[in-house]
Amino acid sequence: SHHLAITVQDREELEEIDAKINERNFKSSGIKDREFFQSTYYREPNNILIEVATLEGHVPKVDHEKYASFDEIPLQLPEFLEARRGFITDNLKRL
Repeated sequence: SHHLAITVQDREELEEIDAKINERNFKSSGIKDREFFQSTYYREPNNILIEVATLEGHVPKVDHEKYASFDEIPLQLPEFLEARRGFITDNLKRL
């Protein structure tokens, strides 16, 4: 399904938004740790799903300057997908 995604700077700002969502009694997911970022999802009165996510996460910054091309940049995967890294990278190469 489609949704609208909005970013906030950090966890503190996300908590402020989450509190406002709860004050308005919107159905929400609560704050979830998505490993690369943290987010909350809620539906507004017209039933549009809105995601509010932080810009910061647990992924180390990649120094793009040290790679000759985009293809050399290491693939960053969340921990739960690491066991499938070979399958994922093999299928990405086919694209």
